[in-house]
Amino acid sequence: MKRKMQKQCVTCNQWKDEEEFNWRYKALGIRHPTCRDCHKPFRRNWYENNKERHLEQVKQRKHEARRVAREFALQYLCEHPCIVCGESDPRVLEFHHYNNKHRALSVMIAGGYPVKTIQKEIDKCDVLCANCHRKRTTTQLGWFRGKK
Repeated sequence: MKRKMQKQCVTCNQWKDEEEFNWRYKALGIRHPTCRDCHKPFRRNWYENNKERHLEQVKQRKHEARRVAREFALQYLCEHPCIVCGESDPRVLEFHHYNNKHRALSVMIAGGYPVKTIQKEIDKCDVLCANCHRKRTTTQLGWFRGKK
């Protein structure tokens, strides 16, 4: 049985499990000196006093994350032409999942997912132009227009 580490909160002076303290610097393994229960009123008060500033910062970070994701996807499409016909115009290129799709890439890019996460999903895809993608999809799924 693994023994839990204990830490003393600087506010309430109670000894609590280390997991009851938020991470301060997770990469360094350093936790906050105040337990979650004592820190909660402080966080709530800070948010109420800085709500507009906080929401603006969130909006800016999200906008920047989307921009980075869009640029990454565009750069990838510029470097990878259609694998069927060789079309290289990024305006008509699309990602075609060929196995175990986690989430649509368009959703991930619009959501500002990290580039590393998007890259993992792109690794499960082929790049096809819109025409080749439509042809392959109708054939694979047996759509009525895909039958000759």
